[in-house]
Amino acid sequence: MAKLICAFVIVALMAVTANALKCYECPLGCQGTDKSKWPTQDCGATAANSKKVCLRQVVTIPGSPDRVTRKCAIIPDGKSKYECVDAPHEKTTSCDTCSDDLCNSAGSVTFSFLAFASVIIPILASKFFVH
Repeated sequence: MAKLICAFVIVALMAVTANALKCYECPLGCQGTDKSKWPTQDCGATAANSKKVCLRQVVTIPGSPDRVTRKCAIIPDGKSKYECVDAPHEKTTSCDTCSDDLCNSAGSVTFSFLAFASVIIPILASKFFVH
């Protein structure tokens, strides 16, 4: 019975990590420092030949404060990173991507469920499957 429960837990953990990617969505910059008030977006399904990521792009505009854009982005197959494009009279000073939910916020440590599960599952498995 314990082996069945452990197998169920492992399958459930894998199902949780298969959800669509969710990113902060602030094309003109998020307002304030309270991230709970920032808008989010589910990035949706991706084509087989691309990868969905969260983007954080810092743009410098002469005579204005820097703008930090956050959104979902797509990296085409064969590319190693997302390529930010500058609009006229704008200069990208930072173009960073990540692939965890809501990871495109500034300067925060995010909890990775996958990293946590990769530590806990072997411990649970050793308790149930090793005699």
